[in-house]
Amino acid sequence: MFRIISIICVIITLVSANWVNDFDNSIYDQIHLRWQSEFCDFYFPAVTHLGDAEFYLSANLALFCFGDKKMKDSAKLSSVGLIGTMLTTQTLKCIVDRPRPEHTDYSCCKSSFPSGHTTAAFTLAYIYGAQYPKYRVPLYALAVSVALSRIYVGKHYPTDVIIGASIGTVGGIVVIHNKDFILSLGL
Repeated sequence: MFRIISIICVIITLVSANWVNDFDNSIYDQIHLRWQSEFCDFYFPAVTHLGDAEFYLSANLALFCFGDKKMKDSAKLSSVGLIGTMLTTQTLKCIVDRPRPEHTDYSCCKSSFPSGHTTAAFTLAYIYGAQYPKYRVPLYALAVSVALSRIYVGKHYPTDVIIGASIGTVGGIVVIHNKDFILSLGL
């Protein structure tokens, strides 16, 4: 427990450091302002919704109801991964309480740090990529697109999506490492 509290304190300290704010603002401006184009104006607002938890939970439910055994197992694993990583993300959102870049739709649990959409995208990319290795590259390409989209549409700073990607990846690693145990629970 002490380790977790220490890690959270380090994260909070780093996010509030001036050099991190300078990095965030510089990269944020580059993506949010300088990438403006017809393609980006179409692509990023569309792809950002692939990070919605409702999208992933609906996809998992469809795979669980209509898929073969491997698809059902993958849906179980990814649902467990999503629950764990989203609880972590929401807890950090309330602890850090960082305003979003555009200061819209702001409240404690809708704060900017870390990005929940990015967390979900990377959780699923890792788990489904481990279950279906030939789809790993497209899954990560979509996860990176979701992360970039969150900056492009003005919802997150770069460090928000970096930490979200890290939480999602670590959560995916934990789930795949404990795959046999999770599937033995008969969920």
